[in-house]
Amino acid sequence: MRGARVPRFWPRPPPRLRRLLLLLPPLLFALFHRTRPQGNPGPLQCYGVGPLGDLNCSWEPLGDLGAPSTLHLQSQKYHSNKTQTVAVPAGQSWVAIPREQLTMFDKLLVWGTKAGQPLWPPVSVNLETRMKPTAPWLGPDVDFSEDDPLEATVQWAPPTWPSHKVLICQFYYRRCQGVTWTLAPGPCVQVSYKVWFGVGEQEVSPEGIVPCCNFSIPTRAEWARVSAVNAASWDPLTNLSLVCLAPGFGPRGVEVSGIAGGTEMLVTWQQGPGEPQEHVVDWAQDGDTLEEFNWIRLPPGNLSALLP
Repeated sequence: MRGARVPRFWPRPPPRLRRLLLLLPPLLFALFHRTRPQGNPGPLQCYGVGPLGDLNCSWEPLGDLGAPSTLHLQSQKYHSNKTQTVAVPAGQSWVAIPREQLTMFDKLLVWGTKAGQPLWPPVSVNLETRMKPTAPWLGPDVDFSEDDPLEATVQWAPPTWPSHKVLICQFYYRRCQGVTWTLAPGPCVQVSYKVWFGVGEQEVSPEGIVPCCNFSIPTRAEWARVSAVNAASWDPLTNLSLVCLAPGFGPRGVEVSGIAGGTEMLVTWQQGPGEPQEHVVDWAQDGDTLEEFNWIRLPPGNLSALLP
């Protein structure tokens, strides 16, 4: 279902970077899954600014009826039929209701009146779901590449947003003296994960949400599973068998030797206790980081591997 249009946030760079940003000023704004208020909203639209921000309501004049002079907010969840009113300054097409005047997760009916007469049917607003994110924070520094093609790297931080809701950010940029903003390829989705480990018959999970994309495995863990916090209920969990990594279960007597007349390296080992399903040899080129692993998978009967 359609909802309110998402405003674009046009960041203003610090003065000391304005000269650099004239070349490639970035723009970043956030999109999110939206729901339309129940019933006929008419010209009125209301949404919270982030999970803890004020409630913003705006409208367009409705024919000859004009704009409201008073906005009414009636609680439907926690304070049955309790109504508060907000005066609308003359000529103004919006009001902001401070969050401290509202109850978190409440559901409201909102409508406007002029001279005591309603201008449109009430709009249903769920404070838990009807919200928009604030503008993402853009870092003060922009790094430009020294070689062609010229590229700029911008650091940013997402706005405060519930972990169970999807937040998708998009980047726009405009060239010097240009008037058209170009969407950078590829959306950036903020995804967090929940991790579980199995140690014997006990299931262990670290407190809180784990950011992408690595986490240290506890000692003696026999299995692990990872699930995206925003995953749909039917998305399967990822299970990793770690039995072969338990103390005493790995291969023994690992030796590495060079090949005469060649650049390859021969890795040999002896099978440890148990019946492994396969052997996996991890390796990296000299000078590569430990995150840049390559691997070779071998059937359980193979006790050697030739590395390039």
